[in-house]
Amino acid sequence: MLPHADQLRLMEKLIHRMRKPMRRQTTTWDALYGLGKGVWNGLDAQDFVTEMRKDRE
Repeated sequence: MLPHADQLRLMEKLIHRMRKPMRRQTTTWDALYGLGKGVWNGLDAQDFVTEMRKDRE
């Protein structure tokens, strides 16, 4: 557990951050293209889906 002074500092930072106007970030598909490259190396897509569906049964 954080000491009382650290808790207060943390809450002050969170409140300060929450009071800032939120800026809407836009992401283009071009910026996301290739982001997960290599994550699925060696995995068969159908095998992955089949395994995920087993959890639902």
